[in-house]
Formats: sequence, C-alpha cells, structure tokens
Amino acid sequence: MTANPLRDTEDRRLPRIAGPCGLVIFGVTGDLARKKLLPAVYDLANRGLLPAGFSLIGYGRRDWTKEEFEEEVLSSVRDRARTPWRDSVWDQLAAGIQFVKGDFVTDGAFGEAEPDRMNTVIRREGNISKFVGWMLVVMAILAFITLIVIAVVGDPVALIFLFGPVILLIGAWVNFHMGSRARLEITPEEFIWCGFTGRPHRIAWRDLDRILIPAPGSRPRLAAAARLRNGRIVEVDSLWLSPTNPANMLTPPDHGEAQRALIDGHKAYLARMSQQSDLPGR
Repeated sequence: MTANPLRDTEDRRLPRIAGPCGLVIFGVTGDLARKKLLPAVYDLANRGLLPAGFSLIGYGRRDWTKEEFEEEVLSSVRDRARTPWRDSVWDQLAAGIQFVKGDFVTDGAFGEAEPDRMNTVIRREGNISKFVGWMLVVMAILAFITLIVIAVVGDPVALIFLFGPVILLIGAWVNFHMGSRARLEITPEEFIWCGFTGRPHRIAWRDLDRILIPAPGSRPRLAAAARLRNGRIVEVDSLWLSPTNPANMLTPPDHGEAQRALIDGHKAYLARMSQQSDLPGR
C-alpha cells in the first residue's frame, strides 16, 4: 500500500474528532461510493474519528429498504476497507444508516432526505405498562360481566364482589398514567426525560452546548450528559427504563438509541437555527 502523499510523516499532531455531524451521499449506488466513499467512512469510524450518533444517509434511485442498503454497505466495506474489521464498529455505524429513494430532477425528493429528528419519543417499558393496562381493562370487563350473570342467574349476593373490577380498573389507570410518563421525548424546542414517577426533567436546545457520551465503566443508568452553555453538566439518566426489569438488572442497558436521538435532535436544532439566520432581514 502506497503512503498518502498529502500526509507529512513528521506530523505528530493528534487527529481531531469531528463534532456532531452526518453525511449524505448522493448517487450512493454508484461505483465511487461503493469502492471509495463507503469504505473510507468505515475506516474513519474504526479509527475513532467519527462522533457518536454519526448518521450516514444514502440517496439514490434504487428501491432499497434500510436493511437492503445496510447489506450493500456491508459488502462494500468488508471487501475494500483498509483497517481491520470489527463487529462493534460496524454495529455502531449501521445504527445510523438510512436510505432515501429519489432522483435529481424532482424537487420534492430532496426534502425527504432529512428524517424527522425533532419529534421522537422513546418509551421502552412505558409501552409495556400500557399493554398491562389494557390487559387489566379486559379482565375488569370480563369480571364485571361474570358477576352480573351470576347475580341474575344465581345468587344476588355476588354483586358485593364488584369491587374486584373496580380495583382492576384502578390498576389499569395507574399503568396508563405511568406508561405515558416514562419517556425520552425530543421536540423542536427542548428534550424531556421522565420516569414512571417524579417530575419531568427538560433542557431547551438553546441552552445546550453539546451532548456528551459517558465513558466506558460509567453508571449503567447514565444514558448521556448535557453540557450547557454556562458550563454546567447535567446527567441524563435513563429514567424511561424500569429499574425493576430483570433484563436491565442482569445486563447493562443499551443507550445507543437514546444517545443518537439526543445528538440528532441537537444537530437538527442547530441546522434550523442556521437556516433561519440565513433568511433575509435577520
């Protein structure tokens, strides 16, 4: 392999890791992307030079799904990457891969190339609570019907057990309420994280300087940290994950989805502010 003629062998400066960013490759189905660009992106990730939450968006005419595009990228990277293959690097890179179908003559197609990053909700165990709530509603209805039938056909004393369906409905309401609260929510103006109980926490994008990814060995419940413009650090605990879930107790939870949502939301906010600043009269 020939040396890079643009790199000085005497330069001992540390390589700089890019800030939150994404890459859109137009014509990603062509030879240039397959043979040069995609392997180069993997090599950057393998050297630790891409930020956490990096997004790779491919734009082309093929009718590919995200999974099909991932397979194409995977085959290109495996065959032509210059750095050793590591599954952990690929998994992190693949999580941010998207494909958008479009051509270069339809104006509306370009508007679809940027996913909606400003309206995202992560619930996890919150959805389980809602499911349990609906199960309790069904059980309450069945118990109510059963007691009415027994009272009409048999002994009216059975009506005193109507408190059972009432208790089930109260349990359903509690699960619905808790399930709707436990979430990480990305909105155009702020992000909110909240547990099953307690008050919601929120940080406005305008007050945020950067989303920080916890170092290996950090607390398992720590999903990210927010560095504010005033220098203060706010820890973002994964309150939307149930601490009593056996899966979360046996193995450290995966915070990759939440970290990408936070970083992508911040990038989208900065891009929107940049566009507004470029408008006439501002």
